[in-house]
Amino acid sequence: MNFKVRTYKKSGADKGNTDYEKIFPEAEAAMKEYHKLFKKEDYSLNPTLWAETDEGWIRYSEADFEEFFLDGKRLIDITKEKVNCCDELIVDTEKGTVEAFYELWCDVDRYFGTDTKDNDSTWINFYTYWHTDGSVTAKYFINSDDGEEEYNWSLTEPEQKFFLDKMEKHSKSVYHLSMEQLFKTEKEYEEIEESAKNGLPEDYFQRVVDNYISSMNPEEWNGFGDVPDSFNPQYRCMYPAAEPQTHYFIKPEKDNVWKYHISKTKNVPNSNCITLDELNVPFSEGREGLLKNLLFLAGKTSSLEPEDHITVGGKDYLCAPLSEVTIRKHMDKDNYISGVIKIHISDMIDNDFEDFLDFISTELVGNELLMNIDYKVLGLCEDEENTLYLLVSGDVSNVLGEDRLFFDLSKVKKDGVIQDVSGVKRQFVGRPYHITEITDAMIKGTIGTDGYIYSMFPSFLEYEEDEE
Repeated sequence: MNFKVRTYKKSGADKGNTDYEKIFPEAEAAMKEYHKLFKKEDYSLNPTLWAETDEGWIRYSEADFEEFFLDGKRLIDITKEKVNCCDELIVDTEKGTVEAFYELWCDVDRYFGTDTKDNDSTWINFYTYWHTDGSVTAKYFINSDDGEEEYNWSLTEPEQKFFLDKMEKHSKSVYHLSMEQLFKTEKEYEEIEESAKNGLPEDYFQRVVDNYISSMNPEEWNGFGDVPDSFNPQYRCMYPAAEPQTHYFIKPEKDNVWKYHISKTKNVPNSNCITLDELNVPFSEGREGLLKNLLFLAGKTSSLEPEDHITVGGKDYLCAPLSEVTIRKHMDKDNYISGVIKIHISDMIDNDFEDFLDFISTELVGNELLMNIDYKVLGLCEDEENTLYLLVSGDVSNVLGEDRLFFDLSKVKKDGVIQDVSGVKRQFVGRPYHITEITDAMIKGTIGTDGYIYSMFPSFLEYEEDEE
């Protein structure tokens, strides 16, 4: 890095214009020249101090120049060295900061003006801090066997830009969010946790849904087509439930399609965390579908059905998109279900027949796995131009991933053993159950001796055999 001292004309028509500039390879030499030329009575016509960067020459006050460049500091340009932002970013909502830790693959003593390289028991840790106003500050710590010393480290303007860029790239690489988004979603999460300490407020579940989607899928990708950069397939989060030691755990999963997996879990003394209930929600159902299923899991609604119906031509039909619970409740003994979708005429014209079948399957059940599809036009949609009501039906065997989906609940054993089938948690397989209630959407009962009431799908249970 080069430095210079600029002097100014002190009289005549060109007073105040540049007189001459002198370049120095070292900051100390530039400061020595500055002090030699400085005269208090010259006021604004005194020489000025400058440092060279990739963006050009930057002027510094005497105090800043001394802080940034003297005493062996910045003998190297850190913005040209190998610097890695690593580990997780630490959000501190009280201080309004996000902390980043770095690996500095350079001679740190020539940057900080320290003397550690000859002492194997001494090392330097370096951190930067993003602030809500977009600025970046820094600290370094000299660690040794004797303890730790903390130092504030002022960053030059180019360094602030350099480290801000490092932090933004690391945040998007790890969390798929900008620094601002990361801070905002973490702050919202802490507020949600705090609000749950004295009972769940009325808007609690809406805030949970908004916070989770903003953190994991901010563009609300529906699970089909190109995956947006903001989608974070690793993001999972736990939110407090109303009962002690109980939480709602949400994470993305993919088997045939992308979906939100919601489970209600409880921490049990002297045992692992147990799952009380769980549901899957296809991405295609969006925020509304996630909220609806979360409310159902929380017992805030007794059924997922009220908003799932539509009347066309005086007849009542199931209305797409159909949730897993809705499908299980209404499919017939041959695993078929039907429901109404809205389809714009352009979606019929622009697709070939196979793409059209995939489209109406996705609209009805959230994926392309509906088999033996049939459809029938019911009429025109009155509130959407050039849009039809289409009654779509098909086999949902592949949608739910089970070979046998119809169960005669009149033959279910009230007391039996949990079966080893898809969807059953391994810790429950083979344990005795006792049915306490059969609702419209789910069977309720106890498993084992813990006394908790679980929701169970029909496939989990034992049935009386038909008499020959």
